[in-house]
Order: sequence, then C-alpha cells, then structure tokens
Amino acid sequence: MEISSGAPRYAGFWIRFLADIIDSTLLTFVSWFLELICLGAFYWIQVLFHFREGSGFWSAYNPFFIQILNIGFYGVVAFPYYVWGHYRYGTTVGKKPFHIYVVQNGDLSPLTSKQSVVRCLAYVISYLPFSAGFSMAAFHPQKRALHDLIAGTVSIRRVATAAMILISIFTLASSGAPSLARASEVTPVLAASMLSAPSLGGELTAALMIPAIEEHGWVAGPRLNLIGLSSSSTSASRFEAAIGGETVLWMLNAFGPGIAVDAIAPTTAQQGVGFRVEPSLTTRFAKYGEQGAWAIRLGAPWDSRFSWGIKVGLSLQFSNAAGRIPLDFLTP
Repeated sequence: MEISSGAPRYAGFWIRFLADIIDSTLLTFVSWFLELICLGAFYWIQVLFHFREGSGFWSAYNPFFIQILNIGFYGVVAFPYYVWGHYRYGTTVGKKPFHIYVVQNGDLSPLTSKQSVVRCLAYVISYLPFSAGFSMAAFHPQKRALHDLIAGTVSIRRVATAAMILISIFTLASSGAPSLARASEVTPVLAASMLSAPSLGGELTAALMIPAIEEHGWVAGPRLNLIGLSSSSTSASRFEAAIGGETVLWMLNAFGPGIAVDAIAPTTAQQGVGFRVEPSLTTRFAKYGEQGAWAIRLGAPWDSRFSWGIKVGLSLQFSNAAGRIPLDFLTP
C-alpha cells in the first residue's frame, strides 16, 4: 500500500457514526441469519430425537438465551470483519462510501495485524459506559475515539480530486452518413464512412475525478476536451472544444467501464452547440510515482453532428489524496 503525503483530513464524529450504522446493520442481519440457522437446527434435533419440553434443547428458546446467542454470533461475525477489513483494506463496507480509512497515528501508514486486533477488542471498552469512548471523537483534536488512543490509530478521510490527463488518437466515422460534398456544407471535415473516408484526429482531455484513485467503486467529475480532426480524403481540418462530465466504475482497481457526456462549443464552421456521448473502458497497467497510474483507454464517442467513432488513448491519473492509495496490483 502506498501512503500519500500532505496534511491528513480527520474523519469527524458524525460521519463515523453514519458509517458505524451501516456496518452495524450489516453485521446484525448476518448474525440474525446465523442465529436462525442455529435455532432451526435446535428445532429439528428436538423433532428427530423426540426431546420433551423442559429438556436442555428447549432452553434454546428462552429469551435470555436467544439474546446471549445473538450477542455471541454478532461478536463472531464482527471480529474478523473489522480486524481483516482494517488490516487489509484500511476500511469497511460502512466506511468505504464516506472514504474513511483507519491508519496509524503519526505517519498514516497501514495498520499492523496487532493494531487491528487491539483496536477491535478495544471497541468493548469504548462501548462502556454508554458508548462514552466513541463520543470522545467529537471532542478530540484529531477526532480519535478511546479505541483509537488504545491502539495508536486515527481515522482519516481520503476525499480528494484525482486529476486525469488523457491523450488520444482516434478515428471519427459516420455510419451511413451523407456524402462528403453535402458534409462540407456543414463543416470542412466529416467522414463519409468508416470504411471509405475516415477522419483521424487527436484529443486532449483533462478531468478532475472525485474521490481520488479508488480500489473499486464509482468516481465522477467534470472534464474539458480539446479536439482536432483531419480528413483522410481532403486537406480540411477542424478544431473544437467541449466541456462535460464523466463517471467511471472501477473494478478491483484494474479496469473500469465509464461514460462521458460533453457539450461541444459552436465554431465558425458549425453553428449551435453539439453533444457527444462516449462509453469507454479504461485499464490501468503501470504505476506513476507514488500516487498515480498509467492507463489505456478505449472509447466509442457518438457525436450529434458527426455520428460515431472509435478512440484509443493513453491516460495519466494521479492524486493529491491524504491517505491510502491501493495500487498493490501494479507493484512488481
């Protein structure tokens, strides 16, 4: 795991409270499911072996025993969930949507296995009495709860923009488009078809994606495009600028399908605002420094004025996030 530099942004009490609600709800449903399986097993043992009411197996339906069983299953599920999640990923299912990561206090490095275990066990102390240990996070200057102080940890938020620069060489083509003669009435450059007269061009895209480089999950943000095209059959060319937005769903930090929508500014050759929709697939293949990655991008832009095209480009992605940048798969 790589750790970026910069002043950390501490995760406050309320945002951690919301994350804890998500985690607790998930763990409660899982523990209830396991409890139902256990009680069902008790029931069928009684039926198959003809245990009478008042025997030891019937005590499984005592309200006090059920409560103990529920607490026990919750602990059995929660312990590996928090220990492994904080040690391996630095976060949990509940913390992930809010970009909360648990790191070592001081150098913000990932937790050791010992710290993760101690932090999880210290939850019990934070819960007593009346969750006072958790409430400490609302008043501590670093937003640290009692279990953070015991384990030497701190919770930070890694919500930062990740700049993405994309340089592409692409082919823009028109499927069943009008002839070049008619196209020239609209703009000097328009391909008649992919097979007969494609237009080749280049594109420079700059985007600010929020949150920063992700291991998995959605990222989105605005982008600016500078586009240049040149016809393969004529010497005409055109240049245009577009502004829009883009979103990508990163899967396992290696590749991500995405889609972008742009508004194309009017030019002297083309009056009125044009629109472009571009589905894409981006695959990261190498690290860039300590906080970024190189990626290959394949897109299929559809232009409201010039139909569709194919684009292949090289993408440079980097982040200024304060926290964990999970790019382990790129490390030799």
